[in-house]
Amino acid sequence: MINARVRELVEKHGVIRGVRYQGKHRTHEVRTLLMVGADGRGLRVRRLAGFEPIKTSPPMDVL
Repeated sequence: MINARVRELVEKHGVIRGVRYQGKHRTHEVRTLLMVGADGRGLRVRRLAGFEPIKTSPPMDVL
């Protein structure tokens, strides 16, 4: 969903099952088997899930 903001994760029995997000006029819920966060380096989904990034690449782009 373009321009939607994730508000919280949907959890059931200790497993993340989807997200609740703010749309243009109201809050929606999506349940899924696989969730991919694609909102850049600030990744709210990762933060809500409590995941810490592992730094394995150099601090610069290498061609």
